[in-house]
Amino acid sequence: MRLRVVHREDLPQLAHIEESCSSSPWGMGMLGEAMGLEGAWGWGIEEGGRLLGFGLFLKVLDEMQVLTLCVLPEHRRRGCGRRLMEEAEHLARELGMEKLSLEVRQSNLPALTLYGHLGFIRVGCRKAYYKDGEDAVLMDRPLRGGEGGKS
Repeated sequence: MRLRVVHREDLPQLAHIEESCSSSPWGMGMLGEAMGLEGAWGWGIEEGGRLLGFGLFLKVLDEMQVLTLCVLPEHRRRGCGRRLMEEAEHLARELGMEKLSLEVRQSNLPALTLYGHLGFIRVGCRKAYYKDGEDAVLMDRPLRGGEGGKS
């Protein structure tokens, strides 16, 4: 497996991966818009010329926001999500960011577990955030002062 930057020509693969992971996927249009934002970065995990997962991240003021993180179901628990998040943390530190932040469905226990292992802490909740009425858990990964896990 290798980490690489994702590009607009990857949009069909990104949309396919997201559709396999999300009950309300963004689709190629929204993914393309996110990739085009100033301060946006995206990486993918590739094996044999095929993307297994990807993450899109956005620098906003002093934080790096995790816009989306998706790994094909058959390739989960192989370290893909962890590797993508570690790359985002590395870039955020390089850019002097204060924290990483994200929101995740309260029912997404595998993601909540991964983020917890990576040093994210729960900082809030957005009630009925998703179209189906499910709440979003807000999480941060502090990057300064040794808070929130490894530094």
